[in-house]
Amino acid sequence: MALFLKQNNILNVCLFLLIMMGLAACSSTTSGPDGKPLPDMTFEHIEKLALNVAEIEINNNYDPDRHDRDVSIDFPVSPDMAVRRYAENRFEPMGTRGKFVFTLEDAKAEYRMTEPEGTFKRWLGVGRSEHYDVALSIRFYYVDGLKNESPHSLMTFKRSIKIPYEYTLAQKDLEQFKFVELLVQDVDLAITDTIKMKYPEILMPNTKASIQPAKMQSHMSYEGNDDLNDDVAGDQDADAAESNAENNAATEPVDLLTSPEMW
Repeated sequence: MALFLKQNNILNVCLFLLIMMGLAACSSTTSGPDGKPLPDMTFEHIEKLALNVAEIEINNNYDPDRHDRDVSIDFPVSPDMAVRRYAENRFEPMGTRGKFVFTLEDAKAEYRMTEPEGTFKRWLGVGRSEHYDVALSIRFYYVDGLKNESPHSLMTFKRSIKIPYEYTLAQKDLEQFKFVELLVQDVDLAITDTIKMKYPEILMPNTKASIQPAKMQSHMSYEGNDDLNDDVAGDQDADAAESNAENNAATEPVDLLTSPEMW
């Protein structure tokens, strides 16, 4: 009887410790390698782009259930949420008629594991990498005061990131965080150029000559963020923007293709 009670007490203690560990995990916030929490990706700091419309309509049609292998939830900030927050803070209605419509049609993220080249590395179990492939589809247009719709612009953005398998969870979160911000930066560059070229009539008169892409990193607080923008290079074109990007710390070159189509 005494032995049974002793075993029962041990089980209760173990159960209590497991519950407390679970609660601690649930209440913790995503942090960087230095132990500091990653900043919120709110985009509240970015410059407003004033549009000569009375209303901004933002829609998110992305549904992760449409894709069997979607892993957007693995990111500290999912790509669709980042794009939505960007749009909510980037565009500002300053007119009296009409509206600008911004719709995120898709934002799927897929995962794959790759093995290292060479039998010896595979035998040692080192050199594996985790790949994340993200594809965005964004549609935008405007409706004038007479309810006439402009031609639609449909843009597709594709980016990939490779993260060493041996990275800690904090290192992985940081790389994904920077990756998503670079992705949104690509979105802003392409949309800004397209609005200037295709929809100049919805720009406020005092902004037509001075419109610039938004600065994305002023809210970042992790070490090394000063070099973030240096990782992006390429030429932007209103009809077909292409750029190459490379993230910090052992991530592979990232290809971006944006292909605005007028409908």
